[in-house]
Amino acid sequence: MKSFPIITVIGLLFCISSATAQEGQEDTAIISTVDYKYALGVRGGAVTGFNAKMMIAPQDAIEVIGGSGWKYSGLQLIALYERHAGAFQSHVDGMNWFFGGGLHTGLYDNVSYKNINRDVPSKSGDYLVVGIDGILGIEYFIGEIPFTLGLDIRPTLDIVPKPDFFLAGAISIRYAWGRQ
Repeated sequence: MKSFPIITVIGLLFCISSATAQEGQEDTAIISTVDYKYALGVRGGAVTGFNAKMMIAPQDAIEVIGGSGWKYSGLQLIALYERHAGAFQSHVDGMNWFFGGGLHTGLYDNVSYKNINRDVPSKSGDYLVVGIDGILGIEYFIGEIPFTLGLDIRPTLDIVPKPDFFLAGAISIRYAWGRQ
């Protein structure tokens, strides 16, 4: 039964991606209003640390998140591909929603990972965690400052050392520069 939420989230991400790709550029409500090329900042949530975003096309971005869990000692690195679109029928300049997916890897100490995943047998040493991620969020670009404020939710599936599903959220603030 644990696989049902995972399959549902992955299926939902594929459906949204397919629907957006089929709509094309004709519908102005889905055209992104991202007006920066690079952004670098901090993130607070399940993984607290830094994040960097680079727009690789008018609607597409690569985001890298690195940091430590606020509750567990360990490090995690996340790489995501994101698709941006104007939020609220593009009536709010600088407001975009985004969705996407990617991969993560992390290294936790024995005690911390046992707290997260109680089924792991007790042994000394560190635990390597590898998995896949989805992301769904909203971002507001304040061009006058220039900063972005973001809020997202990230469904996460650990594959190694054993399958386990998490739902993580965070808030981000980034300095943005460069023009698309």
